[in-house]
Amino acid sequence: MASFQPKRALEQLLSQSKKVQNQLQIIAQLKDEGAEILRQAPFIQEIIHFIESVRETAKVS
Repeated sequence: MASFQPKRALEQLLSQSKKVQNQLQIIAQLKDEGAEILRQAPFIQEIIHFIESVRETAKVS
């Protein structure tokens, strides 16, 4: 399910968790290594490049 419906899978896991209440807690608990691993994911790389291009366009305007 996580591959095809990641949001639903995450919501299901969160509903069953006794330690983590929401997605923000997951992000806050990421260690530097975990964050770096996420940064290397192709989808996240695309988002980073898009945001950087928008930032550069905004600087020029």
